[in-house]
Amino acid sequence: MPHVFQSVVAARRAFREIKMLCTFRHDNILQAVDILQPPSQIELFNEV
Repeated sequence: MPHVFQSVVAARRAFREIKMLCTFRHDNILQAVDILQPPSQIELFNEV
């Protein structure tokens, strides 16, 4: 998702999706295993 932080709605949707992917435990649903943190320069972090 490029430019996810340009609108509050898009950022909330992305956060909600990531949060759900971390909690799902089912064979037919993808699961988030590891999430990388953004680089030290937060202004470079503009996509998920």
